[in-house]
Amino acid sequence: MLVIESNPAGPAAVLPLLQRYRADSDELAVPHANRIALLGPMRIERGDTVLPLKYHKSRALLAWLVSQPGAAHSRDWLAELLWPGEEPGSGRRKLKRILFDVKAALGEECFEIHRDLLCLRPDALPWVDVHALSVAIGELPPDDRLVETAAGAAPAQLEALSETAALYRGEFLADIQIDDAGEFERWMDARRVAYRCAISRLRRFLTEGFAQQGEFTRAAAHARRLTVEEPWDESAWQLLIGLLMRAGRRTEAQAELEHCRAALDVPPHRDTLALVATPTRSVAPMFAEAAERRQITVVYCQLTVPRCDDPDSWAAALVAPRKRCEAILQAAGGYIVHAPGGGMFAYFGFPVTHEGTVRRAVTAALECRDSMRADGAAGTPDRGGVDIAFGIHTGLTLSAAHENQPDLGCRLTRIVGLLANSARAGEVLMSDATAELLPDCDFRAVRQVFVSDASTGERVEALLAMPLDAALPAQERGTLIGRDAQLTQLNHALRQCAQLSMRALLMTGDAGTGKSSLVRQFVKSRGIPAIELRCRPESATTLFHPFRRWLRDATVPNTARAQAAFAALGDAFSDQSNRLECASRQAEAIVNHLLGLLEETVPDGGLICLDDLQWADPGTLQLVSRLVETPLHRRLPILVGRDDFAAPWLSTTAIARIQLKPLSPESSLELIATLTQGAALEPDTEAQIARRADGVPLYLVALARAAADAERVPANTVPPCLHELLMGRIDSVGAAKPLAQLAAASGRDFSAALLADAAGRSVGEIEPVLTTLLQARLIVATGAGCYAFRHPMLREAAYQSLSRERRQWAHQRVAGARLALEGVPKSNPQP
Repeated sequence: MLVIESNPAGPAAVLPLLQRYRADSDELAVPHANRIALLGPMRIERGDTVLPLKYHKSRALLAWLVSQPGAAHSRDWLAELLWPGEEPGSGRRKLKRILFDVKAALGEECFEIHRDLLCLRPDALPWVDVHALSVAIGELPPDDRLVETAAGAAPAQLEALSETAALYRGEFLADIQIDDAGEFERWMDARRVAYRCAISRLRRFLTEGFAQQGEFTRAAAHARRLTVEEPWDESAWQLLIGLLMRAGRRTEAQAELEHCRAALDVPPHRDTLALVATPTRSVAPMFAEAAERRQITVVYCQLTVPRCDDPDSWAAALVAPRKRCEAILQAAGGYIVHAPGGGMFAYFGFPVTHEGTVRRAVTAALECRDSMRADGAAGTPDRGGVDIAFGIHTGLTLSAAHENQPDLGCRLTRIVGLLANSARAGEVLMSDATAELLPDCDFRAVRQVFVSDASTGERVEALLAMPLDAALPAQERGTLIGRDAQLTQLNHALRQCAQLSMRALLMTGDAGTGKSSLVRQFVKSRGIPAIELRCRPESATTLFHPFRRWLRDATVPNTARAQAAFAALGDAFSDQSNRLECASRQAEAIVNHLLGLLEETVPDGGLICLDDLQWADPGTLQLVSRLVETPLHRRLPILVGRDDFAAPWLSTTAIARIQLKPLSPESSLELIATLTQGAALEPDTEAQIARRADGVPLYLVALARAAADAERVPANTVPPCLHELLMGRIDSVGAAKPLAQLAAASGRDFSAALLADAAGRSVGEIEPVLTTLLQARLIVATGAGCYAFRHPMLREAAYQSLSRERRQWAHQRVAGARLALEGVPKSNPQP
């Protein structure tokens, strides 16, 4: 006789199974590929097919049975569980209908049924996500030894546990909404709490384990997921902030502290505040700290009180506006320096650079101005108002992070002050240098205003900043060359979607390989109706952020369903919407409304392109998961992300994939010739551009244009438009960055022995740092103890970030190391 364990919901749910099924009986044929996911929206797979269950009660019944494989259940008890208080006959009839639905999805052979008893065979489901998670959690040590054990975890164990953590796509049964079955709801809520605690323990273990191995990027990813899943838990924020400080990423830690403050709605605990105040506990620096060359965007916020001569009144009027603007600029990543008279400078890209820095700076300035207008504090001197004006400028300068000096010599600072002085009240003026770094926006010249720095002779044109989401998109600038095979794949995917045999297409590639351009060219050349939704790094903590932007300007179809969805989303995306929890019923309702609106807006044969998914917020990822699992009829989702983009459904869902590689040398030269038709570059120059770009279209375009405009962009320098992308990656390695800069002085290829000798360390001492550079995809291993920069432009960016003095020192160290390896005595220049 099969032994049945007790059911956690109560003994009445489990009865002896008096039927032909015995422990020693022959196994029945069951589908060997059944997979069920209960974490997040329920997902049922048989082979490559995703099986839908339409009704909430059908999914509830299946979840109940799957959670207790082999347990026998009375039909009367199940009917009472799901329809409490109904007449027995009515409950049994409803149960029969949903049971038919469940058996159709899994297959009748998965069940053992005898008169009034029902049982799901324990061998019917080879894989269930909650079972896999429970096994992994069972292997973790107790909480009091969690950190200690994680510190000694083997890399293979961390990899396996990381794959398990990816199974947690959201709360247990996130797509089930039942409010008339009290006992089932209590059971579901208890499971949700249990699995939430389980994944929290697992993520904390992985965070500490990866951090101990120097993989701070992966450690931070797990810690950041904790803050998304449990924003109310201050210990999760402490874990993330402490980790960033250990990695030497103080600016990121300070930004997360502000996110923590907003999420908690109360001042953070003093222990949390102390984490940022504590000196960085990173690896001891190998070299003396020095100034470095850095491209920075400077914002000057000028606050004045019109027609006010009283110093006390002036100072009092500036307190609140200055505090508000400082909070906005600092939250966007600006390094704040107060100026005499009540204004302030915000330096973006110091002490570290992130992708989207220029956009963040301009957006923050506009937000400050609009915030003042909304509160009635700006431009109303008769009511004691304050005038606000901004200047924004971007350029290369010398910075010293160890001395808190973002702009040594103040060259950029002087220009931005002149811009702010030229602005009228309420205006945000930016230089043409800044505007050129936002090529997808259309800015306007203002009154032909030019400012000049008398000390340097630098002259810039002032342009009026516009709300970036409302700016007109510029024409696609790139020329599509060498992508015929990928266009054919896109055509094939669209045909398969029309035949209902294609679920989605995932396009990946390294930054700059032309993924977005390829999709846009495909849509434009074939006249395909499409919606493009782009994720942005500065909005990665705002749920559903690409859809919020889409809805601002979307033309909503005049159908009852579309209008109802649009109205519901308008209410959901209110001022309080940033406090949405991803695994909540409200978030699930938003997903349903968005899917309905997409289906109404995009016609049959259309495309839904979600771009830059590596920056997707949890809400957007939840919607993408639903879109992949239950595709919209004859509408092809094209999902675009970088090579390191990861999502749980990538390993469980059969979707088409296109991986974009760099262009061939022949295609690179063809693209250069097309881009520089009027410039008549020398063949040697074209060959040098192709060699530096190494097949990446974005680099080819930037370098070709720089060569054609040699008067403005010095030869052999990194074009300003590539600075954020390249330096963002280099700055992300934290304490490992000085070693990367030293390696850059030796050329693209180098050995561990050469680098260790140049650094004055042993190979064993620098190996963990090299591992960090490998994991950050800055370098690649080319042989035993030999490495190379992944791309020539990464090496150039790291090298050109060195100051002239530091560059000379690095060359001396590398030259001395080469001589030493050849057996020649060397001198020892001091850092």
